[in-house]
Amino acid sequence: MVDREMICAGSFYPSLKSDCQRVINSLLEQDTQAQTLENFEPKAAVVPHAGWEFCGDVTAAVFNALKQSKISIDVFLLFGAVHLRGVLKPAVFDGAAWQTPIGIVDVNQQLADLLVKSSSVFEKDSRCHKGEHSLEVVCPFIKHLYPDAEICPVLVPPSEDAVQAGKDAAEAVKKIEDKNVFCIASSDLTHYGRRFDFSPAGEGEAGCKWAKEVNDKAFIEAAVSMNAKSVLSKGIYERSSCGPGAVAAAVEYARQVGSKEGKLLKHTHSFEVISSNYLCSSDSTVGYAGIIF
Repeated sequence: MVDREMICAGSFYPSLKSDCQRVINSLLEQDTQAQTLENFEPKAAVVPHAGWEFCGDVTAAVFNALKQSKISIDVFLLFGAVHLRGVLKPAVFDGAAWQTPIGIVDVNQQLADLLVKSSSVFEKDSRCHKGEHSLEVVCPFIKHLYPDAEICPVLVPPSEDAVQAGKDAAEAVKKIEDKNVFCIASSDLTHYGRRFDFSPAGEGEAGCKWAKEVNDKAFIEAAVSMNAKSVLSKGIYERSSCGPGAVAAAVEYARQVGSKEGKLLKHTHSFEVISSNYLCSSDSTVGYAGIIF
């Protein structure tokens, strides 16, 4: 039974299985600066959630690092950004499975139940997931590279509950003895320019450069230093992330399960992608970062 059908296939990423697999493989192969994580056992990561043509290479960098680390992953705990109104608490998907072009991804009911039963922060709500794209775009990567893995999708709004959600999730995961869990947060970074009504450093290339080199950088530094509260604050008040709740939860989760630091794998902006791939410019831009903890 599939409880969550695709809403972005054919726009954010290919809708056909063969095309999806081909694009993912191509993105992985193009990651020529793949980083070897020696003496580093990752517990969590941050990936973007825009269309693959803009940020698929960033997501690929994270999955390349995961594959090189050779860690075993049975369940992906997914913390997603919230673009819809009315999601006031971390919302756990309580259905059976998610659809992807590559195949069905089952939901790990044990972890979903543990999150809700062991913490008042979480609530079960599958309805809000059906119209939210932030976790859908990463699921084909998971299905292609970890075909037997399950997921536990959670939407995390930017509230004070976010940090506690990460802490409580870590405690819940410790109760699962027969599954290796890896946490992924989904968030884009600074949305800058006329389109987003946010241009404190002016318009055009100079403003887009500020968005990446100043605003994004401060958020990334908070993340890699494992400061979940700063991640949440900067994302909200400096508008440097559309999913600060998800990232804050992942950072705190990683800290609770033993991570000491984060590593930035790749950081780009749609302004750069458009300039490079389409030979034109834009007065707006969105940031994308791949970080591993």
